[in-house]
Amino acid sequence: MKNKFVKITLAATLVLALVFTYSCFSDSGLSKNDCIRVELGVKANTLDDVAAACNATRGEVLSQIQNNVGSCSKNDLDFDKPIKDITASCGVSEIPIISGASSSSKRSSSSSCDIGGTVVIGTQTWMAKNLNCNVAGSKCYGNDTGNCDKYGRLYNFETAKKACPKGWHIPSNAEWDKLYHSVDGTSGTESPYESETAGKVLKTQSFAALLGGGGTADGNFMGVGENGAWWSASEDDSNNAYSRYIYDGDDAAYWWKDDKSYLLSVRCLRD
Repeated sequence: MKNKFVKITLAATLVLALVFTYSCFSDSGLSKNDCIRVELGVKANTLDDVAAACNATRGEVLSQIQNNVGSCSKNDLDFDKPIKDITASCGVSEIPIISGASSSSKRSSSSSCDIGGTVVIGTQTWMAKNLNCNVAGSKCYGNDTGNCDKYGRLYNFETAKKACPKGWHIPSNAEWDKLYHSVDGTSGTESPYESETAGKVLKTQSFAALLGGGGTADGNFMGVGENGAWWSASEDDSNNAYSRYIYDGDDAAYWWKDDKSYLLSVRCLRD
């Protein structure tokens, strides 16, 4: 367990054992084209990541993108460059999909809830980015909507329990433990479990654990860019629930117990 919002650096570096499997097309029931449209909304992806996630060719990915991408042509797009860099260099907020393409694949039954894509790690299917469902009680870091776009929204515990769209839920301690073990290649029954190496992989691979910080009920925010904090569904007592933390400059992935009034990120797991 590690103190929340405090950054440390581990002295040891361990060898990682990891197998990641992307899944939007095969696991979610989406058509290939809808899968591509979903994955194009995940700005940490490269265009090659989109193709791999949807079992698609580069040509099939390009077929779902409008000819004019801001100041760029789709033929100028670099398949090795993250989508966030493409949109920045082309002067657009997102990759524009073909005219008439349905946007329903990118959103839940709530019109204010952006799902964004999925990733399979081990046997679990996770959302590919932090939840950004604009429900009552949720906030953007620093009350800046740009932070919601980048990091997702922040939720207190009671709001978090109800925020995931139908077919999804916030993970329990056991489910977070399973993710950590899948990433670091270990096994065990200790719960909650801390991993000395899982944080490094979860920050840099398809899980895209962006460090969105957190907040308090009285409107204070802290830690953006320094730590990410996500709710667990597991409760400690009437006032506190378990959470998971990852820090900048630290390879580990931790657990903590937070006051239920705190504002943390949510990452949904498929039922």
